[in-house]
Amino acid sequence: MLELPRRVYYDSKIVCYEITLVHKKNVNARESMTEPENVSLGNIPLLADLPGKALSDLTKRYSWRTFAPSEQVIDRQSDSCDLYFILKGRSRVVNFSLSGREVTFYDREGGEYFGELAALDGEPHSANVVTLENTVVVCLSQEGFHDMLLTYPQVAVRILKSMAKIVRILTDRIMDLSTLEANT
Repeated sequence: MLELPRRVYYDSKIVCYEITLVHKKNVNARESMTEPENVSLGNIPLLADLPGKALSDLTKRYSWRTFAPSEQVIDRQSDSCDLYFILKGRSRVVNFSLSGREVTFYDREGGEYFGELAALDGEPHSANVVTLENTVVVCLSQEGFHDMLLTYPQVAVRILKSMAKIVRILTDRIMDLSTLEANT
């Protein structure tokens, strides 16, 4: 892993250098155009009530990938705007502090998804995702994701509810952290 300065920003009167941890590009991920055995898009709660034809149409827009344990699926600040669905396996969403300390946000497992922020706004990913075990994912392009949201508004509502939940959790964390010093 290499550390490269990415940008300079100013906080009060202090100049800070943000460090980007650069991982070796994943060359072991295998992409397949055929659906892996024993997995189905219908098992993903976000897509659960879509009609069979809709799921069939979506599979034509996905690419399937498999990852070994400890492989990086996405890199924070990557240009990819894909949405990822985990069909099988587990992954960890993490970032690294300026000192290199790993900060785990959450683990995702089969049936869950990640990458929705980049897929929605076209900005770089906000975190790294690394597999914890053998993992199969499907990737949907930003265009395919937007089409899905417009065609199936129930999916858009689920995404919005999930994001609202995250905002509420983060609001509580900010409140806790901002009052921490006052309590000590």
